[in-house]
Amino acid sequence: MNIIKFVLGKLNYSKEENLINQSENIHTSTYSEDASLLEPSLVANNSIWDYKIMLLRSLHKLKCNEAKILDERFKQYTGDVSPIIEEFISIGLIKKACIIDVLDANMTVQIIKERLRNLNVSTSGKKKELLEKLMNTLTEDEKANWSGEAFYIVTKPGWEVCEESNRKFKAEIKKIEDLAIEQFCKDNPATGCKIISNFFASAPFNTGINYAEGFPGRYRLTVKHLMNSNYLIDSTNLIAREAKIIRATIAAHYLLSFRQLESRDIATKIFLIKDDFRCLEIEDFLNNNPTGIFEYCNPSDQKEIIEIFYHSLTSKALHDVDLKEYNSEKDRQYLKGVTILGGKENCIICKGKENHYSWERLETIPKLPRYPGCICCYAAWLKR
Repeated sequence: MNIIKFVLGKLNYSKEENLINQSENIHTSTYSEDASLLEPSLVANNSIWDYKIMLLRSLHKLKCNEAKILDERFKQYTGDVSPIIEEFISIGLIKKACIIDVLDANMTVQIIKERLRNLNVSTSGKKKELLEKLMNTLTEDEKANWSGEAFYIVTKPGWEVCEESNRKFKAEIKKIEDLAIEQFCKDNPATGCKIISNFFASAPFNTGINYAEGFPGRYRLTVKHLMNSNYLIDSTNLIAREAKIIRATIAAHYLLSFRQLESRDIATKIFLIKDDFRCLEIEDFLNNNPTGIFEYCNPSDQKEIIEIFYHSLTSKALHDVDLKEYNSEKDRQYLKGVTILGGKENCIICKGKENHYSWERLETIPKLPRYPGCICCYAAWLKR
């Protein structure tokens, strides 16, 4: 892959197909591996985020009289929300709930039957029939009150638009992910991290982290540890090249998971690299009657094996980074050492284990995870 070009932009739909019209908010740009994805300002000004689709999803089951609250969230991306909502309605992507829809959303069958009994109306029939009976008993004032509770409903064509948008969005994420994986495989972890952090920097609705400056140091170090670790690798059926690609794939998936923007689940990704993936250490662990959250795991279910493998590798890298960081804080007067938290009641391996280690005994602290899938973690041991 010398130069990868792809368009990041607003998805365009035609009205004739019951889709959203082109708008003035379309942003398109052709990115190359060696320039734009590494330049935060360029990424921030060109976006794959389809704000209209985000707005469309946000409207589902939202009360019509509360739609204005979306202005504060979306106005900087879409302009005034009201005309866009009217556009959605006119092309059939959403509709306003009728009174029966409102009743249906607010009443169980039991409540409807109770009301009908009080009005001496038959309670036979399914919920739809019962709602129609109740509707016929409402006064004009009652109808007006229920109309005030009306909400928007995304229609079937609306959900089809959302699904198509999501499919294209996932495809663009996959391209970004592949660029990062390539850099990790080339032993350029800083560049791979920057590709994903710049993607996050272009995201709307800031999470409080300035991704334009890159990932926090802890996460960059975790990726480096992931790429350099052979934990569990020797018990797999991977050749060296496959192992490196899988570690890079896990690193990219781990970073994208911070904003739940993974292109697909980790098991699917690893199956595409190694369709007969095996990890004997995890299989042996599951065959040894584990307790806790692993009690009902199936040793022959390769998807479960891969999920435990992913959790174990990322946990190992995080724990290595955390322990090194705690080691650098020995001079802090409020710290006695390091403690192990979390999983001591989870399985027979961790249960009853010692969990406090002073600075003098830190060299004896167990390396986490103690076993594949272990949920223990290191924490500061504070003086009281």
